[in-house]
Amino acid sequence: NEEIESLQNQRSEYHEEFLNLMDPIAELKSNRDELQKNIVRIDTRIKEYNRKLISTDKIDLIDPKRFKNLIDAVRYLRKNSDRLNLEGKYFEPPILSINVKDKRFNRAFEKLVKNMDHLAFTAVDDQSFKKLSKILYDDLKLNVSIRTISTRKTYEEVVNMQTISRSKIEELGFNGFIIDYIEGPKPVIQMLCENNMIQSIPITLLEFNDTKKDQIKELIEKNELNLTKYISNENIYSFNKSNFGKRQIITNIQSIPNISHFYDNDKGLTQEQKNGIKNEINNNNDFLQNDKIKLNEIISE
Repeated sequence: NEEIESLQNQRSEYHEEFLNLMDPIAELKSNRDELQKNIVRIDTRIKEYNRKLISTDKIDLIDPKRFKNLIDAVRYLRKNSDRLNLEGKYFEPPILSINVKDKRFNRAFEKLVKNMDHLAFTAVDDQSFKKLSKILYDDLKLNVSIRTISTRKTYEEVVNMQTISRSKIEELGFNGFIIDYIEGPKPVIQMLCENNMIQSIPITLLEFNDTKKDQIKELIEKNELNLTKYISNENIYSFNKSNFGKRQIITNIQSIPNISHFYDNDKGLTQEQKNGIKNEINNNNDFLQNDKIKLNEIISE
């Protein structure tokens, strides 16, 4: 019995010694595995940053944190639209699908259109709207906007629904209507017309003097000019009829911001964005080299 007990004690000691030897090995293996995974992650991140440096796809040019839901939705639909039978049934948001042809008007266009319309997908009919809603809202749980367009009117009917003639706006000194300076898929332009009346809002690069502004207001008051809004240089002028007294016309003026967040990036990343990405690449390369050194040290042990 004493001999058996002695052997059992020896066995326990050897087992404990074995475990003590294995602990550092297990820790080294765990550290090695984690470093290898981290190296792959960093390397993937660097490749993605390098891809963005030469990309002209607008999806790569918008803020990935601010527009994460939108980006996720766009990438998913690009990959799966054919399988989901959505090809041609929806269009990407204006910030991705609309180009302002004359960059002198991009800030005015951005200010004029409601922010959520800039970010909204366009469905071509109610059935497509329901299908897209189910996929993006119910299945993917993404917080994005979707708009649909009227099927009772054609694109041509909608875009030509001006409340004032072209000859009249030219006579008053305008360059044209906002719609004249954008291009993109017809359903998206139709959505913008139906929700923001861009086909009826005239614009000029000139700053109208007080005489010209008074003339326009007087014509509106006399019901000789069916105009609710126009853009002159750096301001948007809106007109509302008062509900009191003689129901005078009230003018509201909004200044146009001096920067466009969505429609200045047709030529790719700005130099500032490129510098930011290059800094990220350098930082990640430093992390990558440090992890490789640590990994080599572990392997050599």
